[in-house]
Amino acid sequence: MKRLPFLKCLPFLLWGILSSCDQDIEPNIPVNLKAIAGENQEAVVNREVLLQGKVEGGTGNLHYNWAIKSKPEGSQSVIEESDKITANFIPDLSGIYLLEFTVSKGSISAKDELTILAKPDGSNPPFEPNNYISRDINEDTIWEDKYEDPAIPDYIVTKEIAVNANLTIQPGVVVHFKENAGLKVNGALLASGLSDKRIFLIGEEPSKGYWKGVLINSNAVENRIEHVYMAHGGGAEFLEMPGAKANLLVNGHNQPSQLKLANSNIRESKNYGMYMAPNAILSLFENNSFSENEGPAAFVPAHQVHFLDFHSRFKDKNGFDGVETSGELNLSTSVTWSGFNDRSKYLISSDLTIKSGMEVMPGAAFEISAGKMIHVTGNGYLKAVGNQSQRIDFTARVKDGNHNWKGIFFQSSHLDNILSRADVSYAGSSSFSGIPQKANIAVSGTLILRMSRINYSGGYGVYATHLQAVNEDIATSNVFGSTPLGYVFPESLANPGLPSLKGDWVDWWSFNEELFHLDPNFYNRNTGLWFGGAAGPWHSNQAGGFGIRFSEDGKFTWLIAEKYENDPSCISYAAEYINGTFQKNAQTLLLQQNYWRSKFYLSCETDQNYDENVQPGLVQLKYEIKRVFHPLSGLAFWELKITNPDNSTFSYFKL
Repeated sequence: MKRLPFLKCLPFLLWGILSSCDQDIEPNIPVNLKAIAGENQEAVVNREVLLQGKVEGGTGNLHYNWAIKSKPEGSQSVIEESDKITANFIPDLSGIYLLEFTVSKGSISAKDELTILAKPDGSNPPFEPNNYISRDINEDTIWEDKYEDPAIPDYIVTKEIAVNANLTIQPGVVVHFKENAGLKVNGALLASGLSDKRIFLIGEEPSKGYWKGVLINSNAVENRIEHVYMAHGGGAEFLEMPGAKANLLVNGHNQPSQLKLANSNIRESKNYGMYMAPNAILSLFENNSFSENEGPAAFVPAHQVHFLDFHSRFKDKNGFDGVETSGELNLSTSVTWSGFNDRSKYLISSDLTIKSGMEVMPGAAFEISAGKMIHVTGNGYLKAVGNQSQRIDFTARVKDGNHNWKGIFFQSSHLDNILSRADVSYAGSSSFSGIPQKANIAVSGTLILRMSRINYSGGYGVYATHLQAVNEDIATSNVFGSTPLGYVFPESLANPGLPSLKGDWVDWWSFNEELFHLDPNFYNRNTGLWFGGAAGPWHSNQAGGFGIRFSEDGKFTWLIAEKYENDPSCISYAAEYINGTFQKNAQTLLLQQNYWRSKFYLSCETDQNYDENVQPGLVQLKYEIKRVFHPLSGLAFWELKITNPDNSTFSYFKL
């Protein structure tokens, strides 16, 4: 700081004023400063009031401030341009407002107060401060129907309110919720309207997500919502249920909250209409409707779905027109899952594990999210029996071929595992644990499957780990389509009486000659002798025919004989002897050749003859086994049809 000469400071010392001698000190501070706020006045709610302050005993650099010292409970009014001598003020509620006007200069200030009595005008309902709910409810409370006109709210909830006691809402009550407001019921909520006097719980502004919603956060048996119209919630989360947004939420994380819900309309949520935590309880659910919610109509955990009734409606412009569910069903008694009168669907969004009895009624329809499954295990069972007019449908949520669900896995051996007049489609996204192939339905326990349609699989239609897992007529009593690995595994189930691949399959010549087994003298590796020393394949004693043998030990022997008759005077043939090991995967053969001997003989031109080894290799061939009939005799027999890599085919046969 720049120092002043001593003589310039001297006059201030003479006056007895302690000073730093800075040059910016104002010498004329008034001692008789007076603020005048103006006369008390009356005003009209939501109309502007002009505040005109006055000052006496002061001039120059003055500072002003208007402030609200008190106002009606729930008021959100503020003073605009409060630092000016003239300001604007709009009372938003009926009641008394105490305002304070302050004028200051330096360290001296003066204050004055002004009272404004705000009254409603004729166009607004007579709101009273006690209509505004801005404090937690800590004692038993009744909300009464104050106004007959349903356009006038009886109560306005201004923020998130905790209900820590019993709150009873009487028929006809209209409750408006301000932005992000909500009810958190830690005590009990009894909101029972009447068919002709419903209760309204709605946003102050009729827009989706305007307020939070109602959270049932207690296990009180009194919790009941009936004949209630609830709308415009789902805009924000409650701390107790992170990640969930809905008009109506039922908690169950720390303790199982419970609710009775009947004859109510849950609509226009920003997310779910209703959302229940995994352990929440529905002790009653009747005749409710869900409409125009941006998310699914409702999420209900699997162990509570059986409370949903046939007459409730979930199909009306919701993000998903139905009930989303998932989790574990493990109850002490069997339960029934209803179809719905309005054809609403179930959405399985995560794995559904069935460990107790579950019966699905005709008309029920399920959509399953990508990669998810229905798993029937333990002592559980799934009994889904439709009828001619109302089948039961299990399909993918998205049917574009890239979002297939996993399928239904029956690991349980319960006798009530039955699918009848049921459709299972677009599954087989991946295999089940312990099941080597993908399938719409996999069975390691037991299943009866009849009169059903199994379509659009990523693998098999049905994969059974053993023949006794499913009914013998599974292939003939159901309809299959678009299953790239085959309709049913094991293959013998696809064709009743279908023989195993193992054994001897002979070519058409051998079959007609009734040579049903391979010729043991076709080639001797030890001596190099062909056909037991005969002149050709057809000149031996014919102890057997030609074809392919699949042995129980995983080995194969392949005898091939081809005759050429271009010149009747010449004997000409080709013969191949191949052996090795084989594997079969679905309808594909993998042949690992270990030894291959090839012979060609032409009696007229012996210089072209050869008898030599061929380098063995690995070959993969598609195959199928089917029932055929002899064109002349009508005799039924089996054909093994093999497809070459170039899509040409050849066949062998057995009885």
